[in-house]
Order: sequence, then C-alpha cells, then structure tokens
Amino acid sequence: MGMLVMMKKGRYTNSDAVSKLIHYITRTRWDEDRAHELCSYGGMGVGCYLHPDQIIKQLLAVQQVYGISSRKGRRMYHEVFILNDEEWINKNINMEMFALECCQIYFQNGHQVVCAIHYDDQKKLHIHFAINTINYMNGKKFHTSMKDVKIRGDIFNEILKKYIYAANI
Repeated sequence: MGMLVMMKKGRYTNSDAVSKLIHYITRTRWDEDRAHELCSYGGMGVGCYLHPDQIIKQLLAVQQVYGISSRKGRRMYHEVFILNDEEWINKNINMEMFALECCQIYFQNGHQVVCAIHYDDQKKLHIHFAINTINYMNGKKFHTSMKDVKIRGDIFNEILKKYIYAANI
C-alpha cells in the first residue's frame, strides 16, 4: 500500500517557511521549473480555491494570532503520501477527494492543511501535506513522531482501500 513519510529536509522554523513550503508544493515558486508535475491542490481550514499567496496569508494569520514569532520553533510540517502505480492506475480513483479525506485527519485535530497532488516519472503519484503547526482552535503546537506518521499512513491506506473498492464497483 501507499507510504506516508515525514519530510526532514527542512525544519521550517524560519519566518518565510510557510511561503516557501506552500509555493513549493503548489509549484508556484517564481523560478518554478516543475509546474507540469502539479495535478491539483486544495486543503482544509484555508480557502482551497484561492491563489497560494492568499492561502499563505490565512496560515500566517493563525500563527500571528497565537504569537508564533515569540514562541519560535517549527512553523509547518511537511508529509508526503506516496502511492504505488498499481494502487491508482486504471482504478478511476478520485484523487482529489482522496487527498481531501486525508486532510480531514489533520483538520479534525485543529490544524490547517494544504495538500498538493504531484506526478512525475521518478517519484510517481504522491500527495504533499503542508500542516500548520499552530492549532487554530486553541493555539497549541502540533507535535508528531515517526510512530504518529506510521499511524496516519495506516489510516490513509484504509481510506485508499475504500476508494479502490468504490472504483471497482
């Protein structure tokens, strides 16, 4: 089944971390050379049909309300769910709906999340999740471990099974 991994490339603690991560996953960086990899993007807790710059403002607004600049630390988490070809090729799976249902896992715990579906020949189909570390309901920070990532990955795989089953009916 698919695999969820936590991206450790960046710590996402700098003041432009939100902007850089959202522009990266939506493939809207000013010097973007991989825009063709983006299939779609959306999210929960943000205006998912807005331009990424507006989404960034919404994420930053929650962080500012709860004083992230005085708290320091991580501003975003970045996780990627990687699908095997056999899990989606010729299955008629609605990947946008699948990604949004996965977003619900973060959002129901009070965290804004932006997802972006990418396809490229090397990494195949994968979904990026950019999670605001600040809980919009209570201001508490999101903390996670590799055990938590594995649990979310297992949940995502159960959701995926449901979509594969529905597509085969």
